[in-house]
Parts: sequence; structure tokens; C-alpha cells
Amino acid sequence: MPAVTKLPLLLLSVPFVFSALFSQANAAGMVPETTLLVIEESTHSGVMNVKNTDSNPALLYT
Repeated sequence: MPAVTKLPLLLLSVPFVFSALFSQANAAGMVPETTLLVIEESTHSGVMNVKNTDSNPALLYT
């Protein structure tokens, strides 16, 4: 790939790199009961219990 065609890709990627470096992520206080999710093959479903560790109520939906 010539250097001339790499320049637009480089210019497009610079804002994404800066936004990734200087952004904050706040996670909800949902903590799973276990680290393993067992999926029942016959029903194609699984169940996971979570606990809200935040002081504010939160709605968890899928």
C-alpha cells in the first residue's frame, strides 16, 4: 500500500485514539453471583443471578 493511501487512514484514526485515551467509563454496580454461566442445551437458555452493589437502584434488562 503506497504511503499516499495510508495518510487518510492515519488522519481518520487519530481522533479515535485520543478519544480512547481521554475518555472515562463508568460501570454499573452489577456483580454476578458466579463467574460461570451454564447454558442448558435442551432449552437454549441460562440463568445468572446478579447483585446491585450501587447505592442507587438500577434496571437490568436483556
